[in-house]
Amino acid sequence: GEGEVDAMADFRSSLYNFKAGSTYNVSFNKYAGFQVGAGLNAVYLSGRFSAYEVLMNPTGSETLSNNLTTTEEAEWQVGGYVDASAYYNLNERVSVFSGAQVQSGSSYTQYNEERKVDVDFGTQVFIHAGFGIKF
Repeated sequence: GEGEVDAMADFRSSLYNFKAGSTYNVSFNKYAGFQVGAGLNAVYLSGRFSAYEVLMNPTGSETLSNNLTTTEEAEWQVGGYVDASAYYNLNERVSVFSGAQVQSGSSYTQYNEERKVDVDFGTQVFIHAGFGIKF
């Protein structure tokens, strides 16, 4: 019988985000407040880009896979961020908060022979919410 050969690509990455800047707190009363911050951020991205050749067996038996090439690369990117959060103190030790952060960056490109993957870090938006406990 005839089999069909297909090509597949797999990109896996790890991203680590670091930021340094100033945060300003505005208290409305002893229970509620607002925080704004701005500064520099650095992103470390490492990528593993693999290409496979897959033989699809028409008889339904096991499919064969052949790893063609794998590339591994990493880079640092530097940008800026602004964030804002509102908080409410439930008591003197526990508070709840919610906010957002907007962060800038550039794009990341990795090649694997004629294959290419682009990841756009131009503008990233993070929403955060949670609670804090003071010890």
